[in-house]
Amino acid sequence: MSNTTERKRSLDHIDDDEKNKDQDNVPPQDAAHDQSVTDDTNITNNDTETTTTTEAPDSTNDKQRSSISNVHERKRGQRMFGMLMGTLDKFNKAQQQNQDQARKRQAIDTKQQERLLEEKKAIQASMLQRRQERAEKNQQRQADLDERRIKQSSLQRQKLAHYLITTTTTPRLTYLPKQLLPQQQKQIDQQINSTEETPTTAERGEESDHDQEIKEQQ
Repeated sequence: MSNTTERKRSLDHIDDDEKNKDQDNVPPQDAAHDQSVTDDTNITNNDTETTTTTEAPDSTNDKQRSSISNVHERKRGQRMFGMLMGTLDKFNKAQQQNQDQARKRQAIDTKQQERLLEEKKAIQASMLQRRQERAEKNQQRQADLDERRIKQSSLQRQKLAHYLITTTTTPRLTYLPKQLLPQQQKQIDQQINSTEETPTTAERGEESDHDQEIKEQQ
């Protein structure tokens, strides 16, 4: 009976020791668990911070890339605008140059037209002057011919006045008797007196073939 009691006490003592051990072991496990939870929390916080830190550079890079892209777009727009303005400037310069060349050509054409007109007027004036000079020379020549013809006609009439004319047609036939009758002498005297007067209209109107050729040439 006593042995049974002792064995029971021993078992109770062992149970108590195990319980004490269990109680002694519980706090460390809780501390470890708490430490583990704390570590997990820290890791989570670190991960969050890392994620936040990782996300922040990505956002900054996006902004930088967007800013760089905007700068490139702005520079590209400026280059395109500069090229457009350069093209317009070249076009305006070319158009202005063409207008200047057109004005120069027009001025040259105007000067050429004026020079040609002046030359034409000079040629016409020279031709008119030569024509007038030629007409004056022809008139003078005709006057000289008329005067010479009148003189020759007057001399011929004076020469024929001393003869008796038998016919009125040309060529006239003349004769001079050795002894003149009073009537014949009177006729000769009248002929001589008539030759001393101004040549008749018929004589002035007579023209030789040479005179007619001169007038036709005029």
